[in-house]
Amino acid sequence: MRGLRNGRSARDGASAERKFAKALHRRMLATCGDGPALRTSQRNMGIDYWLIPTELRKLLDDTKAWIEFKTYPADEIAVRFHHRLV
Repeated sequence: MRGLRNGRSARDGASAERKFAKALHRRMLATCGDGPALRTSQRNMGIDYWLIPTELRKLLDDTKAWIEFKTYPADEIAVRFHHRLV
């Protein structure tokens, strides 16, 4: 059955990845000012704030594919991931 892994939908895994990414974001920026927060209003940087969840999902999917299919060496995957993340 497509989309199911051990009785769980593929969407469950996506939710876990998003939770991990948000927790990582908080941990990385915990010592900065008032603490980390995802943007909720428009700034003159990067993508529009309402596209962040969609673009994060795309980045995580792309990164998984790069690893699975050995598209790039590990150090290049790290650079590409970081570049798109920030």
